[in-house]
Amino acid sequence: MSDEASSPAGSEPVSIPLAADAPESMSFEDAVRSLRADREKLTAPAESARPAADSAEPATVDADELAGQADDAAPPEEDPSGEEEPEAIEPAEELPPIEPPRSWTKDEKEAFKAWPREAQESIARVTSSREAEFRRSQNEVATKEKALAERLQAADQAKQQYEASVQDHLQALEREQRREFPDIKTWDDVKAMQAQDPLRYQAWDLHQKELALVSKQAAEVKEGQEKEFSSKWTEHVQKENELAAESIPELRDPDKGPALVKRAAERLQEIGFKPDELQQLAEGRASISIYDHRLQRLIHSDLRLADIEKAKAAVVRKPIPQVQRPGAARPANAGAAQQIQALERQLANATGNQAIKISAQIHQLERKAGAARR
Repeated sequence: MSDEASSPAGSEPVSIPLAADAPESMSFEDAVRSLRADREKLTAPAESARPAADSAEPATVDADELAGQADDAAPPEEDPSGEEEPEAIEPAEELPPIEPPRSWTKDEKEAFKAWPREAQESIARVTSSREAEFRRSQNEVATKEKALAERLQAADQAKQQYEASVQDHLQALEREQRREFPDIKTWDDVKAMQAQDPLRYQAWDLHQKELALVSKQAAEVKEGQEKEFSSKWTEHVQKENELAAESIPELRDPDKGPALVKRAAERLQEIGFKPDELQQLAEGRASISIYDHRLQRLIHSDLRLADIEKAKAAVVRKPIPQVQRPGAARPANAGAAQQIQALERQLANATGNQAIKISAQIHQLERKAGAARR
């Protein structure tokens, strides 16, 4: 059974179903109540289930996940021919060459190039590690040497300051002694001062003790300076003797060396040096000016010797004159040429003043021969 509800004008009627147990005829109010009851029965289960549905989060589906599942589910396309396509093999990149160790010789470096790469890599790795360790050690040594040099420099400066302060203190005490106690010169003066002025005697005694202490410190400083100077002077003498022996080999000879030194000392005394002065110079206790007249004489003698050596090197051997036939006239300068040759042979073995005389004779004969040719 159904009932049609009135609808607004111009619209189609709405059909509302009635309950199965509804009577065939009912009033309008009864029909409304029946419909309301049916509606509450239908909506009650849905409303009771709504909180649980609202508490649950709505299920979401990721589009990328669906696409991935679709790809996984899709069977792979097979080649109709049934043959698998071969995989493309990419060409291997050419590795850069490994450089051999820099400390190796040329032949070792050439052999290194022919070795397997694994061996080259192993050697290069070990060498690099050793070089890094060596550089680290070098840096450590350099740092320690620098620190040691700085400490030595600081210690030397402190030593110099101490030595200067001791000397200054000693001089100040000596000046104070002369200023405060000028009348105390003998032991009797000390006794008289003790008897007549005990307070002054006490000040004098304290001053004497301080003066003795500082004097002892000054003596120790001087002794240390003497030892340091002696050590440095010995090193200086050895170094200079080695340099001298390089140009004067006779000094290394056990017999010729002492004899040559003795001759040198005698020669120095001949030009004006006194024995005690030479001894002080040998010990480093004295110095000599470059303008000393005796030193200038030595320099002049060396210059003359250098001129002689140059003259020997500048002499040019003249050709021997041709043999003249009997009866033929000899050249006017033939005798002079023979004399020059003879003098040149003598000059080769001459030394000192003899060499100077022979050189002068050669020059004189050459001038005469040149004038005769003109």
